[in-house]
Amino acid sequence: MSARFLVDSDVHLVSLDTPSVDLPPFPAHLVLLGNDVVIVENLRNLDAIPQEVFELIVLPLKIVGRDGSPVRALARPL
Repeated sequence: MSARFLVDSDVHLVSLDTPSVDLPPFPAHLVLLGNDVVIVENLRNLDAIPQEVFELIVLPLKIVGRDGSPVRALARPL
């Protein structure tokens, strides 16, 4: 499973431009979140990011008792 590969590769964050990393019953979510890997889904305007190294800044809302939140995602050139 690719989620296990990411965990084994010491990845700490996965970001993508699709609504989800997988479909119900969400096995990749369980593997990633169960190993403290942050998932950022549904990113937009990725073509505006320069083709170089950048810092990804993800600002979630503080929602108590939930495992997800809308975020403001920013890409800052390094």
